[in-house]
Amino acid sequence: MLKSKAFRMLVLIFILFSIFIILKKDVIFQEGNPIPFAVAISKIIIQDKEITEVKGTEEVCLHEIFMS
Repeated sequence: MLKSKAFRMLVLIFILFSIFIILKKDVIFQEGNPIPFAVAISKIIIQDKEITEVKGTEEVCLHEIFMS
């Protein structure tokens, strides 16, 4: 199994993804944990809300901005 081409490609993709995350961690996590922001954005999109609260350590509100 360790010598199969598919396994090597999977390991290579995992290593490259890990390196990318390590190099870009300051950008990805600049506001702390990005998961609450992703949940709030999905609420705006899926539930068709204009404003939603982000659950986290600080109270932050996201709102949809319409570009015209």
